[in-house]
Amino acid sequence: MKISQIISDFHSEYDVAIDYINTAGVAPRLGIGATTLTRATLYRTNLDGSFTTYVNPLTTNGPAIIAVHKDYDKAVKEYRSIQQSVKNNAEITLLPADIAALHIHQDVVPRHHVPAKTFSPNNQIIHQTHLVNRVFVNNPTPGQEDKKHKPEDVGSIGRAIAYVANGSPAPERKQYSTMAPIGAVLFNIISDPEELNMDVYLITWYVSPTGEPGPESRPLKFTVV
Repeated sequence: MKISQIISDFHSEYDVAIDYINTAGVAPRLGIGATTLTRATLYRTNLDGSFTTYVNPLTTNGPAIIAVHKDYDKAVKEYRSIQQSVKNNAEITLLPADIAALHIHQDVVPRHHVPAKTFSPNNQIIHQTHLVNRVFVNNPTPGQEDKKHKPEDVGSIGRAIAYVANGSPAPERKQYSTMAPIGAVLFNIISDPEELNMDVYLITWYVSPTGEPGPESRPLKFTVV
């Protein structure tokens, strides 16, 4: 069964957003009411549970697919509502951290330029199951290597990926396909069944809240199992 990269990426970003708005003082400052926060957090808990079942090769089945899509639909509707409410509230002065954590569209805010980082991230595989590889994009700054959040003034993680036959030479940069940027440093790479046993090369880079890309990482190589 093909696991949805869209649902997987959303799950990763939603975790970051809910953790952020549950930080003391953030929800009131952004005009997010207690009822909305409670509901959004409940949808996060539900999606965490159904997604775990969905990506487990031993428990992936029809009911698991139905459950994760149901929880995804509720969570994404709630998340988009929060994003629009925050973005369109003229009484709120958004911080770069708000924009990054809530993945606010860059054509609206911030009003000043935020430069890209001058260094590239590191990448590592931290968990591997059938067709699913979990990636940790970590900050190479000394003392920050284990932090599970983006560096300050990073809006998203740019990504590019290439698949080659097992044992083939490393691909040229032009052979990579660009993936949608993601607002989380922990995410899954979902491969198709026909990509089983292929070698994968992943490149990442930091993107500032105003959309400026930083330098690319070295390719991370792994094999689909």
